[in-house]
Amino acid sequence: MNEITVHKADPIAQEAVVGVAIHVDKPFPTGLTPQETADLFHADAQAVADVLWGSLPGGTQSALIEILLRRRASQFRVRFPAVEDAG
Repeated sequence: MNEITVHKADPIAQEAVVGVAIHVDKPFPTGLTPQETADLFHADAQAVADVLWGSLPGGTQSALIEILLRRRASQFRVRFPAVEDAG
């Protein structure tokens, strides 16, 4: 299992920020309808977002969002074959 340790946010107004652990080891269920699959993806994403939002420094959150969006954007790149100009 991969493990990482990152910095947590500083307390705000005397409210301590507790450390968190995220375990990504639960097998994805089979036989779900498309809507059930979408709901499960959303629930998992919401749980991860809630934990990270409440524990990471704002700068780390911003950098994470940037990195994730860059990775996602690269999946939409389409390479077209070179076309020679006939004219």
